[in-house]
Amino acid sequence: MFTSISWQAYLIALLGITTIYYLSVLLWLYGKDLFAFINGKQMSSTEDSENHSSDSIMGAAKEEDSFSAVNADELQFSVNEEDSESVHPLTHTTDED
Repeated sequence: MFTSISWQAYLIALLGITTIYYLSVLLWLYGKDLFAFINGKQMSSTEDSENHSSDSIMGAAKEEDSFSAVNADELQFSVNEEDSESVHPLTHTTDED
């Protein structure tokens, strides 16, 4: 193993590399917004939509025109044994045939 590198030196190097990585990613993604904020300029909505056009890939959310409601008494999650016939799973025929 490495005996010349201490845990403290390793963790400091790891922290420095991680900080540089995340700062570069943030600058790459939000560089224009950051420089505009620093300069005191506010981006217009057209510039904002051009920079973040991935928001409209699927389009805007559309509300439903109508919906249907079901009474709780009308819900049926399983079939009563009295009402069902026993069906063979491979032949799809009833046992009474």
